[in-house]
Amino acid sequence: MTTLIDSMVERAKADKKTIVLPEGHDDRILAAAEETLKQGIANLVILGDAEEINAKGYNLEGAEIINPATSDKVDEFASLLFELRKKKGMTEEEAKKKTEEYTARPGASEHHTGLAVDITTSEWENAGR
Repeated sequence: MTTLIDSMVERAKADKKTIVLPEGHDDRILAAAEETLKQGIANLVILGDAEEINAKGYNLEGAEIINPATSDKVDEFASLLFELRKKKGMTEEEAKKKTEEYTARPGASEHHTGLAVDITTSEWENAGR
């Protein structure tokens, strides 16, 4: 008998999407990423420092690791964040600083720009929605 979870996993494998995981410093996220990649459920983008993430010893082969502070997409993401928040008083400088310091911002930007279909974070309530 196929369980609901098994059914969901099979559907995800059949139509593989890209998911951004903004908390690359969190061992729970990295363990889940390792299992997701092992099962071939989704393509993953993990946000954080690649050296620190790789030093933790998880098998993340196939995942793209992006450091938000040094990514070549920082300006693009900052511009998008500014456009999304300028009516609430955010300046371009504030958007750039937020993009560099808070990992959920680039994840949200990747979602908005179509680079990923979803983001997941346990700190979403702090993501400035």
